[in-house]
Amino acid sequence: MAKNSEQVVNEERLIKWMARAMKKKLMANRRKGGWDHEGNAFLIKAAKQKLRILEILSKQMARSKVSASPALDRRSIAEEMAIKAADVANFTGMVVDNANGYDLDHGYGRKG
Repeated sequence: MAKNSEQVVNEERLIKWMARAMKKKLMANRRKGGWDHEGNAFLIKAAKQKLRILEILSKQMARSKVSASPALDRRSIAEEMAIKAADVANFTGMVVDNANGYDLDHGYGRKG
């Protein structure tokens, strides 16, 4: 199935946005040190926790579409969803990096 130009633009927009969000989260947590001292079990558990929160937020967002309740602020739900999505991506990326890393240009094996 061929991609139309709108789909390609949306994919590029998503990739750029996710990269910025992930970097922002990593920079905010830089003081904690690297993740190579964390076991993959810890990182996977953290990713699952963030994913569960993302699922809850997604359900809240769906409910807010049918509710006029001001308590369900769609903007803040969307912002929190974005943060959790970046967290999930970062934690899963850390798991891959801990497994001897992955270099997009050269395949598996420690980068550098």
